[in-house]
Amino acid sequence: MAIIIVFGLQYYLTTSYIYEVFQNTSVGVRNDTIYNELKSFKMYLVENFIFLFLQSFGMLLCLNIGFLFFKLKVSLKNTINLVVLSLLATIIYQLLIIFYVKFNNWIFTISSLYAASEKLNIVNYINIEETAPWVELSLSSINLEQLLIIIILGISIHKIVKINYISAFSFTIRTYGLGLLLWFVFAMVMEMNFS
Repeated sequence: MAIIIVFGLQYYLTTSYIYEVFQNTSVGVRNDTIYNELKSFKMYLVENFIFLFLQSFGMLLCLNIGFLFFKLKVSLKNTINLVVLSLLATIIYQLLIIFYVKFNNWIFTISSLYAASEKLNIVNYINIEETAPWVELSLSSINLEQLLIIIILGISIHKIVKINYISAFSFTIRTYGLGLLLWFVFAMVMEMNFS
């Protein structure tokens, strides 16, 4: 529910800005602009929800494989709870995008949401000139949301599975990290195919 509220807030801020900016223009221009922005926002929502579904499914799969491999007895219900709790990272990340756009006094449009998301990538904070191209491509896929997921998932595993923090974060990095590694390989293959 909170994810829908966050994306609803983004929708409201985007449409209210368009109404405010185009209030003195003709109805046709305003309606065309609103139509184009809403069409872009729908694509933004579809992308995010498909990514959330794939990420949640992959996390569920990686956690179950990890629990079997490390011989930890965890029920499917608790594993699903871990995945749902990790979605808090998405909520926090989307709120950070809104705050980033607001505090930089950017125009609140879909393109500014994408730009704020790009600014929160890890690759922006690392000296790229000294890294290999494949490392740069991998780092461009990691953003603050992935780090938040690792933190929240590690804390959740500590609380639900009842293992110490070091073991919980080690388990998180091994299992969720494996999922990220597979995602990077998939992203690099797709990038090479479409380039």
